[in-house]
Amino acid sequence: MDKIKTLFKQYPLALLLALSWLILSGWGLVNFCLQPSEYSEIHTTGAMLTGDTTLIGSFFEGPGGTSSTSSVSSVLNRKSLPVPASYPKSDPEGAQDSPLFHRSAAYSPEREASDLSGILPDQELYPESDPGSEPLPEEAAEPEPEYTPFASVPRTPSEPRHPLYDDVGATALDTPADYITVEDDYFDHALFLGDSRIEGMSMASGLNNADYLYLRGVGIGYMSVLDLFYVSGGRFVQEDAQLTSVLQKNDYNVFYICSGINGMGEEGPEDFARHYKEIIDLLLSYHPDALVFILSIMNVTKEYSDSNDLVNNDNINSRNYRLAQLADGKQIFYLDQNPVVCSEDGGLDPELSTDGYHIRAQHYALVSDFLRQRGIPLPE
Repeated sequence: MDKIKTLFKQYPLALLLALSWLILSGWGLVNFCLQPSEYSEIHTTGAMLTGDTTLIGSFFEGPGGTSSTSSVSSVLNRKSLPVPASYPKSDPEGAQDSPLFHRSAAYSPEREASDLSGILPDQELYPESDPGSEPLPEEAAEPEPEYTPFASVPRTPSEPRHPLYDDVGATALDTPADYITVEDDYFDHALFLGDSRIEGMSMASGLNNADYLYLRGVGIGYMSVLDLFYVSGGRFVQEDAQLTSVLQKNDYNVFYICSGINGMGEEGPEDFARHYKEIIDLLLSYHPDALVFILSIMNVTKEYSDSNDLVNNDNINSRNYRLAQLADGKQIFYLDQNPVVCSEDGGLDPELSTDGYHIRAQHYALVSDFLRQRGIPLPE
């Protein structure tokens, strides 16, 4: 101790400088050791968020401003920082405005993806969904109901009063189709074929631009072999016209057939439908692109039906049921005209008829209006 005092007396300045150097050196060493410990986690996280690895070296400055370099992997190994599984694409609550979070001038999204792909191997940077979740199964589309050209409604069956017909327990409806309302020019090239009901149409329907072929008191099977009455353009043309000759001379695009009240005591419903089909085939053999409308047999009044074992509404219904099955919904259509002219009891409205099975002339307008509402686009 006496030696130190002697040296201090002899060399006071030198000892003071040496002591100062020791103090400053110790403080620098402490400062150098503490700086990475306090800030490395913050700066490393900032570098990871920005994708700029040069930030890490710039944040670890020693005394005197000298930068020490360190790679991302070494910092992670040294600090064991938690690495997030993904990184937000947007700035959460203004994080980018924080002084601790800034991007270097060399930042780019491509560089971010490149740098972080090395830190997080085999992981998506921005996963859009849970990779372990299974895709939701697609709902199977409901199959569209299969189209059928036949429709009917149940009816209370009754015991047939004659062996030439049966009771099918149902009433046929119009062929299901997208019908349109048409004007009178729709009938410019139309031919109406049938019995005395077609005769009434030729005189009182108001559709004078159509052609009419008819024969009273005979069934559909005779239409192709007997002489027919021919009306065209609202005037009578001849009384001995042949169906085939009329079909050859004229260009028709739509046919209306109404027949069946006659001959009910000659054949059953199945044979009746077969003869009807033969007439349809004959019409289409001359005009293959034309439309065919099968008009239902018109019912008789309930009083008339109850008094006749053959010409009654049960027999008519059985035959109409077979006629509706001839339709295909594409070129051939069945139209039930009975709702237009019948009363609530299902029979022909007595106020429209004088004999129980024909309608008065002034009421044929009901039928023509019905046909105007049941149009199908004509072939071009």
